[in-house]
Amino acid sequence: HLSGGHQVTTWLTASAGLSRLRALKLEVDYHERDGAKLASMAAALAGVTVTPVQAGLTFAVDKAGGFIGEGRILAELRDGPPKRLVGLRMLSKRVPRQGYAVSHCGSVVGTITSGTLSPTLGEAIGMAYVPSSLSAVGTTVSVDLRGQAVEAVVVALPFYRRPR
Repeated sequence: HLSGGHQVTTWLTASAGLSRLRALKLEVDYHERDGAKLASMAAALAGVTVTPVQAGLTFAVDKAGGFIGEGRILAELRDGPPKRLVGLRMLSKRVPRQGYAVSHCGSVVGTITSGTLSPTLGEAIGMAYVPSSLSAVGTTVSVDLRGQAVEAVVVALPFYRRPR
């Protein structure tokens, strides 16, 4: 027989484990190519109208065409997309959350899709869609964290690669 306190402790432990799992998925899953890993990217695509090119999923696009939306997607492959999904490393421990605005030079330029405090990296990280002109690694932007602009820098994805 489990006491009520034990059940609560078990639930909290499971909840903390789920948070850790989500953080690890954000750190390392980004460009994995199997179907299960692509499913984990659904959060990055949810509620945002994007193409596979903008989301960094060009490996999944048949370059020969023959699919719905091929005109737009093949044009983005050829000319580059207007926006891209980028990794952001916050310059503070404050965590960006889904829906927070991303700004550059005082203008809103994008939106956070997901964010966490990375237990592996020890830093606050997130992903956001920004104009392609701001997607270069090293570009500085700011994230509106509840009314306060906090600086972040664009970093390469995935955030973490296991040493070989």
